[in-house]
Amino acid sequence: MAIAGFPDDFWSMDEKKLLEERIKAKANWELLKLRHRAGKASSEEVEAAWRVSCKLGKHIPASTDKVKETTEKPYVPGATKVEQAIAAPEVVLSPEMIRHIQELEAQRSTLDVEKRNVSMKLQQIPASVPCPELTERIMNLRRQWEELGDRIWYVKRNGQLPESALPQDTALFPTKFTAELPREKFELDRMIKNLAINVQHKWPAKVSAAKTSAKKAEYERKIAVGLAKMEVMQALFVTL
Repeated sequence: MAIAGFPDDFWSMDEKKLLEERIKAKANWELLKLRHRAGKASSEEVEAAWRVSCKLGKHIPASTDKVKETTEKPYVPGATKVEQAIAAPEVVLSPEMIRHIQELEAQRSTLDVEKRNVSMKLQQIPASVPCPELTERIMNLRRQWEELGDRIWYVKRNGQLPESALPQDTALFPTKFTAELPREKFELDRMIKNLAINVQHKWPAKVSAAKTSAKKAEYERKIAVGLAKMEVMQALFVTL
């Protein structure tokens, strides 16, 4: 069965035509989502546009190589200092944020001591004796300790608290970000497609799997900034 809005010459499209159709389909889907929120488009129309966009996104012309996956790696606790240094450029912290980090580190040290004390009590009890209260206490302390660790990492990397994080750097996109984008349609489309994988799939999954508010805020911010970048790249693409 044919999909409404799907190009008739799908299988015979060359690279240039396919890239143009991808952008059009993506833009149409985004527009219909906005119209649906405003009550001006049906759910069926949005779903049909989504199917067209997905179908075009998966098709790769025989004359092109397989699009390589994005090389960006999210922060992973326990990563080496070299990996973290590459992934996160140094941020100059304000005196307020430095004090906040010091307070968080003091709280984390207190939790660590308490966690060790409870663990020692548990070790003194025979393994055959159930101790759900102590076990649950250790798990709660561990979760709080991890939460503080993630908040410390977030503030050090972003220079602000997770709850106050906003994609303020999007204001630079029309100038600095756009100036650094490629002016070749094929390369720009590859960037859009790779970013879309993160924005639509990888980062939302990270948000759902986040065990702490700091991690959740980090990936929510990535999604917000990523969507803003995609809009700029798509706007540039149609002008090339």
